[in-house]
Amino acid sequence: MATIEVIRVTTIEVIQMATIEVTRMGTIEVIRVARIGFIRIATIGFIRMAGIGVIRIATISVDIMD
Repeated sequence: MATIEVIRVTTIEVIQMATIEVTRMGTIEVIRVARIGFIRIATIGFIRMAGIGVIRIATISVDIMD
């Protein structure tokens, strides 16, 4: 669980969120975004946690939940 300000992805523009939760599920990273839904990451490059966390990934899919 961590607070991440900026998520940078390879094929999608920068997404800015207030608070998200990062949960590891085997080889799949699931990021749950409050009031928005969650982001499923299929292939992860690296995660940096230094003030503003940066996540670089190869592929991503976003599911919107109510």
